[in-house]
Amino acid sequence: MAETAQTQEQTGPPLPPWMFTYIVNPLMRLILRSPLHGMVSERLLLLTYTGHKSGKKYTIPVGYTRENGTLYVLTHSPWWRNFQQPAEVRVRLQGEMIGGTAEVVSDIEAVIGYIRSEMARDPEMSARRFGLDLEEGEHPDRSQLETAARGGHLIAIDLHE
Repeated sequence: MAETAQTQEQTGPPLPPWMFTYIVNPLMRLILRSPLHGMVSERLLLLTYTGHKSGKKYTIPVGYTRENGTLYVLTHSPWWRNFQQPAEVRVRLQGEMIGGTAEVVSDIEAVIGYIRSEMARDPEMSARRFGLDLEEGEHPDRSQLETAARGGHLIAIDLHE
């Protein structure tokens, strides 16, 4: 019996994690600190925080969404644990340094609402980002939204402007 080869679309980041650590993130930090930040600063910012165990300062580039003066960052990386309690942060947002308070959003309904608003903004990119396997024009059902909401950690950053 002949087997039919099927291609399967790869999910997850398009690059191996080490490339983000040693190539992509340093390059984005450089760009976001430069006069060229406008190329990427509409969707990326630099987040500076202090590790809750190590006391060490970290600065990482992250994607964000802004709603009513609050920044939202979704991550699948372990650094989210630093915000289980409210913590002071600094962000380089569109070339400007601003202080803020960051905290994990633990309310599942709020996370689902965030995913819905992102899906309305850019359905194709958001579906990939949240790991939703949807046909073109299809909307996620409640079960898919709950799975997506539990797949990452949403951080809310209230700015001190």
